[in-house]
Amino acid sequence: MPPVEQNVIIQQLKERLNIDLKHSATADNYEQALNLRVVSGDVPDVFLIPQNLMQKYAEQGIVLDLAKYKDKLPNASKVLKDYDWLKTTVNGKIAALPRLDAIPNFGLYIRQDWLDKLGLKVPTTLDELVQVSVAFTKQDPDGNGKNDTFGYTAVPDPSGNSFNEIFMEVFNGYGTMFGKGLVIENGKAVYTINKKETRDALEFIKKFIDSGSVDPEIFTNKNNSDLDKAMKGKVGIYMTNWSSFMKGDLADKLKQSDPTAKWVQIAAPKGPDPNNYLGVQPMGISWDRTAISAKLEKDPEKLARALEFVDYLSAGEGFNLAAYGVEGKHYKKENGKIVALDAMKELNYTYLYQFAGRNDAEYLAVKFPSNAADIAFNATYKRITDYGTAVNTFPEGYVDAEVNKFILDQTLNFVYGKRPFSEWDSFINTLNKQYKLDLLTEHANKVLKEKGFIK
Repeated sequence: MPPVEQNVIIQQLKERLNIDLKHSATADNYEQALNLRVVSGDVPDVFLIPQNLMQKYAEQGIVLDLAKYKDKLPNASKVLKDYDWLKTTVNGKIAALPRLDAIPNFGLYIRQDWLDKLGLKVPTTLDELVQVSVAFTKQDPDGNGKNDTFGYTAVPDPSGNSFNEIFMEVFNGYGTMFGKGLVIENGKAVYTINKKETRDALEFIKKFIDSGSVDPEIFTNKNNSDLDKAMKGKVGIYMTNWSSFMKGDLADKLKQSDPTAKWVQIAAPKGPDPNNYLGVQPMGISWDRTAISAKLEKDPEKLARALEFVDYLSAGEGFNLAAYGVEGKHYKKENGKIVALDAMKELNYTYLYQFAGRNDAEYLAVKFPSNAADIAFNATYKRITDYGTAVNTFPEGYVDAEVNKFILDQTLNFVYGKRPFSEWDSFINTLNKQYKLDLLTEHANKVLKEKGFIK
């Protein structure tokens, strides 16, 4: 965050709304920092609330039930639909202001210059993807006479609970997702770890790893080491998101570090599933959600100010401020459309004020015009819908962290040959009975029916 006197949003809000705003931003351990403030009784007036704390804070009466104040949120109500409000509804109460769905930005990139050097075509199937990956590992695509390249790497999942992103194109090519992805089939909720297709995808991943062409650190990459390998020409296929690879300074660094590299985004490799998915669209989650402290009900004037503040930034001129800055300084309008000026590059923190989210297609086109091709290509991917994020509560006796760890540990054992796939059914039985995934499935069916996702 910039100093207060340089924070455009705060300065403009003081002028436009005549409010005194103190904004505390915590880069690391936000959840811990928030919990400490809540426990000590120093609850912020307005704050971002993590998904896993929303139920707890709602049940404890720490957050304001916005259902009682929706008439005070006209801007947000214009932007957000009934479905969006369900994302932050806990036991009939709206625990926080949700955000619009973001556009998933994962895609599959490949070195076109390496393909050309080896006389290969862009892979169009999963089998061809492995073949190209092997060639990139064994046929010296960079021409330096050294055995120092490999085919495939991916950006790791920051939660550490999944490797869906790491082999996304494989899982999706089989019409499934890793771990506790949740789909609706024949009117019932099904966790994808129970699907035969997930086992089949993992068996394919084992063959992929056994080919010797996968980054040996693919599950342990940290501190952008996966990106570093791509930048330094050590890998030729990269599952990542364009905003972490091709945006702004990153694109410049990529050109500087390896001027010969020609990275192109490719279509989803075809697998057994005819839908040809690449990517996951969560259904029912708000990536960020903004809560208002329930204590403000004791101070009606301050509560009115807090509601005004949140609502102002949700649409109209307030949203334009949070998204694009100040007209004439950070952007201009041409034929009714917003065009970025150079000064907009300074606003790398304003997303924190986009309380109701944004229309990503419009926003990204304004903010990152040089990435128009990446954004447009990314939009062509057909995403598989994950309803798991709509189930934001857990049944008593079920421990989600233990389940996630068990799934990850055991699936890693399967794909690295430490456990034979002949024991898959035993693993699934233990998962559903001992770790109570059956109990969560029953709960998920109930929640999805209550929310109208299952008729």
